[in-house]
Amino acid sequence: MQPKNPIRFPVNILLLACLLASAACSGPSRGPVLPKDLARAHKSFTLAAGHYKKGCFRQALEGYQAAHELFSAADDLRGVGLSLEAMANVYQQLEDTESALLLYDEALAAFSGPGLEKERIYALTNKAAALASIDKVDQAGLVLDQAERLAHGNGGRPVLLQRVRGLLLLRANRLKAAEKVLKKALREAVGSRADQWPATAFTLARVLEASGRRQQALELYRRALDRDRRQGAYDQMAEDLAAMGNLEAAGNNPCRAVDYLKRAAKIEALLGRPQKAAGLMERMKACARSCGIDSTAVDFFVSRWANGETRVNICR
Repeated sequence: MQPKNPIRFPVNILLLACLLASAACSGPSRGPVLPKDLARAHKSFTLAAGHYKKGCFRQALEGYQAAHELFSAADDLRGVGLSLEAMANVYQQLEDTESALLLYDEALAAFSGPGLEKERIYALTNKAAALASIDKVDQAGLVLDQAERLAHGNGGRPVLLQRVRGLLLLRANRLKAAEKVLKKALREAVGSRADQWPATAFTLARVLEASGRRQQALELYRRALDRDRRQGAYDQMAEDLAAMGNLEAAGNNPCRAVDYLKRAAKIEALLGRPQKAAGLMERMKACARSCGIDSTAVDFFVSRWANGETRVNICR
Protein backbone atom coordinates (compact mmCIF):
# COMPACT_ATOMS: atom_id res chain seq x y z
CA MET A 1 0.00 0.00 0.00
CA GLN A 2 1.37 3.38 -1.00
CA PRO A 3 1.86 5.83 1.90
CA LYS A 4 0.07 9.14 1.76
CA ASN A 5 2.15 12.19 1.02
CA PRO A 6 2.62 14.20 4.20
CA ILE A 7 0.83 17.39 5.12
CA ARG A 8 3.50 19.99 4.94
CA PHE A 9 2.92 22.08 7.99
CA PRO A 10 2.47 25.63 6.72
CA VAL A 11 4.51 27.74 9.12
CA ASN A 12 6.36 30.64 7.53
CA ILE A 13 9.64 30.88 9.46
CA LEU A 14 10.86 34.05 7.79
CA LEU A 15 7.48 35.64 8.39
CA LEU A 16 7.64 35.03 12.15
CA ALA A 17 11.15 36.45 12.26
CA CYS A 18 10.04 39.48 10.27
CA LEU A 19 7.00 40.05 12.48
CA LEU A 20 9.36 39.97 15.44
CA ALA A 21 11.88 42.41 13.98
CA SER A 22 10.11 44.34 11.24
CA ALA A 23 13.01 46.76 10.84
CA ALA A 24 15.15 43.88 9.63
CA CYS A 25 12.66 43.18 6.85
CA SER A 26 12.25 46.72 5.63
CA GLY A 27 15.84 47.48 4.76
CA PRO A 28 19.08 48.74 6.25
CA SER A 29 17.64 51.64 8.23
CA ARG A 30 18.51 51.34 11.91
CA GLY A 31 15.73 50.92 14.47
CA PRO A 32 15.85 51.82 18.15
CA VAL A 33 18.48 50.10 20.27
CA LEU A 34 16.87 47.24 22.22
CA PRO A 35 17.46 46.58 25.91
CA LYS A 36 20.09 43.88 26.39
CA ASP A 37 17.72 41.02 27.29
CA LEU A 38 15.33 41.83 24.45
CA ALA A 39 18.26 41.86 22.04
CA ARG A 40 19.19 38.41 23.39
CA ALA A 41 15.60 37.26 22.85
CA HIS A 42 15.62 38.41 19.24
CA LYS A 43 18.96 36.71 18.62
CA SER A 44 17.78 33.44 20.19
CA PHE A 45 14.57 33.53 18.13
CA THR A 46 16.47 34.14 14.89
CA LEU A 47 18.96 31.33 15.55
CA ALA A 48 16.08 28.98 16.38
CA ALA A 49 14.34 29.92 13.13
CA GLY A 50 17.48 28.85 11.25
CA HIS A 51 17.39 25.46 12.98
CA TYR A 52 13.69 25.09 12.23
CA LYS A 53 14.18 25.83 8.55
CA LYS A 54 16.75 23.03 8.29
CA GLY A 55 14.50 20.58 10.14
CA CYS A 56 16.50 20.55 13.38
CA PHE A 57 13.36 20.81 15.49
CA ARG A 58 14.70 19.94 18.94
CA GLN A 59 17.45 22.55 18.64
CA ALA A 60 14.85 25.04 17.41
CA LEU A 61 12.66 24.31 20.43
CA GLU A 62 15.50 25.11 22.83
CA GLY A 63 16.07 28.46 21.15
CA TYR A 64 12.38 29.37 21.10
CA GLN A 65 12.07 28.43 24.79
CA ALA A 66 14.98 30.71 25.65
CA ALA A 67 13.41 33.54 23.62
CA HIS A 68 10.07 32.98 25.36
CA GLU A 69 11.68 33.27 28.79
CA LEU A 70 13.39 36.53 27.87
CA PHE A 71 10.27 38.02 26.27
CA SER A 72 8.20 36.98 29.30
CA ALA A 73 10.66 38.64 31.68
CA ALA A 74 10.47 41.83 29.60
CA ASP A 75 6.64 41.60 29.38
CA ASP A 76 6.90 41.95 25.59
CA LEU A 77 3.53 40.48 24.60
CA ARG A 78 4.29 40.41 20.89
CA GLY A 79 7.49 38.49 21.48
CA VAL A 80 5.76 36.23 23.99
CA GLY A 81 3.07 35.38 21.44
CA LEU A 82 5.48 34.80 18.56
CA SER A 83 7.73 32.56 20.64
CA LEU A 84 4.71 30.56 21.83
CA GLU A 85 3.50 30.18 18.25
CA ALA A 86 6.98 29.12 17.13
CA MET A 87 7.12 26.48 19.89
CA ALA A 88 3.68 25.27 18.83
CA ASN A 89 4.95 24.86 15.28
CA VAL A 90 7.83 22.74 16.55
CA TYR A 91 5.52 20.49 18.58
CA GLN A 92 3.35 20.09 15.52
CA GLN A 93 6.36 18.97 13.51
CA LEU A 94 7.18 16.51 16.30
CA GLU A 95 3.61 15.16 15.93
CA ASP A 96 2.56 16.36 19.38
CA THR A 97 -0.55 18.20 18.21
CA GLU A 98 -2.09 18.32 21.69
CA SER A 99 0.80 20.42 23.00
CA ALA A 100 0.81 22.50 19.81
CA LEU A 101 -2.87 23.43 20.19
CA LEU A 102 -2.38 24.47 23.82
CA LEU A 103 0.45 26.78 22.79
CA TYR A 104 -1.48 28.25 19.85
CA ASP A 105 -4.24 29.22 22.26
CA GLU A 106 -1.69 30.82 24.58
CA ALA A 107 -0.22 32.73 21.62
CA LEU A 108 -3.68 33.93 20.60
CA ALA A 109 -4.24 35.19 24.14
CA ALA A 110 -1.00 37.18 23.91
CA PHE A 111 -2.13 38.60 20.55
CA SER A 112 -5.54 39.72 21.86
CA GLY A 113 -4.59 43.38 22.21
CA PRO A 114 -4.80 46.14 19.57
CA GLY A 115 -2.18 46.33 16.81
CA LEU A 116 -1.57 42.58 16.75
CA GLU A 117 -4.18 41.60 14.17
CA LYS A 118 -1.68 40.22 11.64
CA GLU A 119 -0.06 38.07 14.29
CA ARG A 120 -3.49 36.76 15.29
CA ILE A 121 -4.32 35.88 11.66
CA TYR A 122 -1.21 33.74 11.30
CA ALA A 123 -1.68 32.02 14.66
CA LEU A 124 -5.29 31.15 13.76
CA THR A 125 -4.13 29.85 10.38
CA ASN A 126 -1.48 27.61 11.90
CA LYS A 127 -3.97 26.36 14.50
CA ALA A 128 -6.39 25.45 11.70
CA ALA A 129 -3.68 23.45 9.94
CA ALA A 130 -2.86 21.62 13.17
CA LEU A 131 -6.51 20.69 13.67
CA ALA A 132 -6.69 19.41 10.09
CA SER A 133 -3.66 17.20 10.73
CA ILE A 134 -5.66 15.24 13.34
CA ASP A 135 -8.74 15.04 11.09
CA LYS A 136 -10.71 17.76 12.88
CA VAL A 137 -11.44 19.31 9.51
CA ASP A 138 -14.77 20.94 10.44
CA GLN A 139 -13.24 22.59 13.51
CA ALA A 140 -10.24 23.65 11.41
CA GLY A 141 -12.61 25.30 8.93
CA LEU A 142 -14.27 27.34 11.68
CA VAL A 143 -10.89 28.54 12.98
CA LEU A 144 -9.75 29.43 9.47
CA ASP A 145 -13.02 31.34 8.93
CA GLN A 146 -12.05 33.50 11.92
CA ALA A 147 -8.70 34.20 10.30
CA GLU A 148 -10.42 35.08 7.00
CA ARG A 149 -12.78 37.57 8.68
CA LEU A 150 -9.88 39.20 10.48
CA ALA A 151 -7.79 39.33 7.30
CA HIS A 152 -10.56 41.18 5.44
CA GLY A 153 -9.84 44.46 7.20
CA ASN A 154 -6.12 43.90 7.67
CA GLY A 155 -4.43 43.75 4.29
CA GLY A 156 -6.25 40.80 2.73
CA ARG A 157 -5.67 37.05 2.79
CA PRO A 158 -2.01 36.06 3.26
CA VAL A 159 -0.52 33.31 1.10
CA LEU A 160 -0.32 31.08 4.18
CA LEU A 161 -4.04 31.41 4.82
CA GLN A 162 -4.89 30.62 1.19
CA ARG A 163 -2.64 27.57 1.32
CA VAL A 164 -4.35 26.18 4.39
CA ARG A 165 -7.73 26.82 2.75
CA GLY A 166 -6.50 24.82 -0.23
CA LEU A 167 -5.38 22.06 2.12
CA LEU A 168 -8.82 21.88 3.76
CA LEU A 169 -10.49 21.73 0.34
CA LEU A 170 -8.13 18.90 -0.61
CA ARG A 171 -9.08 17.02 2.56
CA ALA A 172 -12.74 17.48 1.59
CA ASN A 173 -11.91 16.11 -1.90
CA ARG A 174 -13.00 19.40 -3.51
CA LEU A 175 -10.11 19.22 -5.92
CA LYS A 176 -11.16 21.89 -8.45
CA ALA A 177 -11.80 24.44 -5.71
CA ALA A 178 -8.50 23.54 -4.02
CA GLU A 179 -6.59 23.93 -7.28
CA LYS A 180 -8.12 27.35 -7.92
CA VAL A 181 -7.24 28.64 -4.44
CA LEU A 182 -3.70 27.25 -4.54
CA LYS A 183 -2.92 28.56 -8.03
CA LYS A 184 -3.90 32.04 -6.86
CA ALA A 185 -1.73 31.64 -3.75
CA LEU A 186 1.19 30.49 -5.90
CA ARG A 187 0.91 33.59 -8.11
CA GLU A 188 1.01 35.78 -4.99
CA ALA A 189 4.02 33.99 -3.46
CA VAL A 190 6.54 36.49 -4.84
CA GLY A 191 8.78 39.18 -3.41
CA SER A 192 8.67 39.16 0.39
CA ARG A 193 6.32 36.16 0.19
CA ALA A 194 8.65 34.10 -2.04
CA ASP A 195 9.65 31.77 0.80
CA GLN A 196 6.02 30.56 0.77
CA TRP A 197 6.31 29.39 -2.86
CA PRO A 198 7.80 25.89 -2.30
CA ALA A 199 5.27 24.76 0.30
CA THR A 200 2.38 26.21 -1.73
CA ALA A 201 3.67 24.40 -4.82
CA PHE A 202 3.98 21.19 -2.79
CA THR A 203 0.33 21.40 -1.68
CA LEU A 204 -0.81 22.17 -5.24
CA ALA A 205 1.20 19.17 -6.48
CA ARG A 206 -0.73 16.98 -4.03
CA VAL A 207 -3.98 18.28 -5.53
CA LEU A 208 -2.75 17.55 -9.06
CA GLU A 209 -1.67 14.07 -7.96
CA ALA A 210 -5.09 13.41 -6.43
CA SER A 211 -6.65 14.59 -9.71
CA GLY A 212 -4.66 11.99 -11.65
CA ARG A 213 -2.29 14.49 -13.31
CA ARG A 214 0.87 12.76 -12.18
CA GLN A 215 3.33 14.31 -14.63
CA GLN A 216 2.21 17.84 -13.73
CA ALA A 217 2.45 16.95 -10.05
CA LEU A 218 5.94 15.52 -10.49
CA GLU A 219 7.14 18.66 -12.25
CA LEU A 220 5.75 20.86 -9.48
CA TYR A 221 7.41 18.70 -6.80
CA ARG A 222 10.68 19.14 -8.73
CA ARG A 223 10.28 22.90 -8.77
CA ALA A 224 9.47 22.93 -5.04
CA LEU A 225 12.60 20.85 -4.42
CA ASP A 226 14.73 23.30 -6.37
CA ARG A 227 13.44 26.24 -4.30
CA ASP A 228 13.79 24.34 -1.01
CA ARG A 229 17.35 23.37 -1.95
CA ARG A 230 18.23 27.01 -2.54
CA GLN A 231 16.79 27.92 0.86
CA GLY A 232 18.65 25.12 2.65
CA ALA A 233 15.34 23.68 3.88
CA TYR A 234 16.54 20.10 4.42
CA ASP A 235 13.35 18.84 6.06
CA GLN A 236 11.20 20.09 3.20
CA MET A 237 13.66 18.74 0.63
CA ALA A 238 13.19 15.29 2.15
CA GLU A 239 9.41 15.69 1.88
CA ASP A 240 9.69 16.74 -1.77
CA LEU A 241 11.91 13.78 -2.62
CA ALA A 242 9.70 11.31 -0.71
CA ALA A 243 6.61 12.62 -2.52
CA MET A 244 8.35 12.22 -5.89
CA GLY A 245 9.48 8.70 -5.00
CA ASN A 246 6.01 7.68 -3.84
CA LEU A 247 4.49 9.12 -7.00
CA GLU A 248 6.89 7.25 -9.28
CA ALA A 249 6.39 4.00 -7.34
CA ALA A 250 2.60 4.36 -7.55
CA GLY A 251 2.93 4.97 -11.28
CA ASN A 252 4.76 1.67 -11.84
CA ASN A 253 8.12 3.40 -12.21
CA PRO A 254 10.00 1.76 -9.31
CA CYS A 255 13.43 2.26 -10.89
CA ARG A 256 12.90 6.02 -10.95
CA ALA A 257 11.50 5.92 -7.42
CA VAL A 258 14.74 4.41 -6.05
CA ASP A 259 16.78 7.57 -6.61
CA TYR A 260 14.27 9.92 -4.97
CA LEU A 261 13.62 7.64 -1.97
CA LYS A 262 17.29 7.04 -1.19
CA ARG A 263 18.04 10.76 -1.31
CA ALA A 264 15.14 11.44 1.08
CA ALA A 265 16.33 8.66 3.41
CA LYS A 266 19.84 10.13 3.54
CA ILE A 267 18.52 13.55 4.55
CA GLU A 268 16.24 12.08 7.23
CA ALA A 269 19.13 10.03 8.64
CA LEU A 270 21.40 13.09 8.77
CA LEU A 271 18.65 15.04 10.54
CA GLY A 272 18.65 12.34 13.23
CA ARG A 273 15.25 10.84 12.38
CA PRO A 274 15.91 7.08 12.19
CA GLN A 275 12.25 6.02 11.99
CA LYS A 276 11.55 8.18 8.95
CA ALA A 277 14.80 7.08 7.34
CA ALA A 278 13.92 3.42 7.96
CA GLY A 279 10.48 3.81 6.40
CA LEU A 280 11.95 5.39 3.29
CA MET A 281 14.66 2.74 3.07
CA GLU A 282 12.07 -0.03 3.27
CA ARG A 283 10.19 1.45 0.32
CA MET A 284 13.42 2.12 -1.57
CA LYS A 285 14.65 -1.46 -1.11
CA ALA A 286 11.35 -2.87 -2.38
CA CYS A 287 11.64 -0.74 -5.51
CA ALA A 288 15.33 -1.60 -5.90
CA ARG A 289 14.65 -5.34 -5.71
CA SER A 290 12.05 -5.12 -8.46
CA CYS A 291 14.62 -3.33 -10.67
CA GLY A 292 17.62 -5.46 -9.81
CA ILE A 293 19.41 -2.50 -8.17
CA ASP A 294 21.91 -3.20 -5.38
CA SER A 295 21.12 -0.93 -2.40
CA THR A 296 23.91 -2.20 -0.11
CA ALA A 297 26.02 0.97 -0.22
CA VAL A 298 23.07 3.26 0.49
CA ASP A 299 21.95 1.01 3.32
CA PHE A 300 25.46 1.19 4.85
CA PHE A 301 25.51 4.99 4.96
CA VAL A 302 21.91 5.50 6.04
CA SER A 303 22.20 2.92 8.83
CA ARG A 304 25.35 4.55 10.20
CA TRP A 305 23.99 8.08 9.97
CA ALA A 306 20.66 7.10 11.53
CA ASN A 307 22.62 5.69 14.50
CA GLY A 308 24.46 8.97 14.94
CA GLU A 309 27.72 7.80 13.35
CA THR A 310 28.42 10.97 11.37
CA ARG A 311 31.50 13.14 10.85
CA VAL A 312 29.43 16.33 10.96
CA ASN A 313 26.34 17.43 12.84
CA ILE A 314 24.19 19.48 10.49
CA CYS A 315 22.01 20.58 13.42
CA ARG A 316 24.89 22.08 15.38
